[in-house]
Amino acid sequence: MSAKPIPEPPAERRAVSQQRRSADQQLLYQANLVENVNDAILAAELDLRLTHWNRAAEQIYGWKAGEVLGRYGPDVLGTVIPGRSRAEVYEELWRCGHWSGEAVQRRKDGSRVHIEARMLALYDADGSIVGLVTVNRDITERKRAEEALAESERKFRAVAEMAPAAVCVFDGRKFVYANASAERILGYPRAELLSMDPRRLVHPDFLPEVEARAFARLRGEPVPSKYELRLVRQDGSVRWVEMSAGLIKWD
Repeated sequence: MSAKPIPEPPAERRAVSQQRRSADQQLLYQANLVENVNDAILAAELDLRLTHWNRAAEQIYGWKAGEVLGRYGPDVLGTVIPGRSRAEVYEELWRCGHWSGEAVQRRKDGSRVHIEARMLALYDADGSIVGLVTVNRDITERKRAEEALAESERKFRAVAEMAPAAVCVFDGRKFVYANASAERILGYPRAELLSMDPRRLVHPDFLPEVEARAFARLRGEPVPSKYELRLVRQDGSVRWVEMSAGLIKWD
């Protein structure tokens, strides 16, 4: 008894089957993408009850998906948006379809995490809003670095303002900082010092050397850090000064 060959499905059915396989592969790719990104991806229904919580969200917040799905999102995360109420943010999201900004949220252990959020409204086939998806990036370390830099700058200013010597910060084009002693020694109000071309202060006999050393220092080339020169005050009088110069990070 010979086996009959299995007939191939019609071309239309083969095409539909291929489309389904392609769609399944695309969905699998998107699911893998969502689960392997470093940003927390959360989804919620219109009542803000969580429906999706990816692997990065588990790592950032400390909750497993099974612990939070179905719960009211704001209760889980305790979101605080500086300068805005949650109601204002959601009103903007529903009105515009999107919202982005920074927020402070709560981890499972109670610690705070700074995040950069991007929220999008989700729509059904009729164009009605049915929920939202948010992509949250952990920027806690960046915020700590910014706060440390700001604290360092505050300490620098506190010390510099008490210094008897003129202290100025030059960014390659202009002064971005000048202390009280700079006003007294140079004779210019601080606001004018910060808006003027610093080369006006240098006596013409010393200007080529000062420019050459300043730009060499900005390029990272070795130059003397201390030297004497003459500066011209606002009233035209000339003063000999000993200048010390070096590179600092200034934001």
